[in-house]
Amino acid sequence: MRILGLWMALTAAVLAATAAPARSDDTEGKLGIKVRTEPATLEPGGTGTLVIEATIPHDFHVYATDKGDQIPMTWKPIAAAGVTYRVKQAKLSAYEEYTEPVYGDKMDIWHDTFTVRVPI
Repeated sequence: MRILGLWMALTAAVLAATAAPARSDDTEGKLGIKVRTEPATLEPGGTGTLVIEATIPHDFHVYATDKGDQIPMTWKPIAAAGVTYRVKQAKLSAYEEYTEPVYGDKMDIWHDTFTVRVPI
């Protein structure tokens, strides 16, 4: 379980740093993070999936890709003895292509929620 605590702290810090307000007057809000494994209990030497679910505050978004000056979400697993993260096999939930209404800029973003699934 210590691994999940480290993941939660790292993920929250990374996501909080990359969540961008959609409006400059909306600075209130908290990013919610839930972390679990599938299956819920993993035996030593066993395999499963680390699931990270984020809830994005209203009127905020997280960049999914790099288009121009946008800074996309990035993450890196914390090394833990006995745990192998298969990062290249990680899956992110689908994002949406959003067109900014005033300037017409196109961006790939997550609104409301997104999920990262990492085989371990």
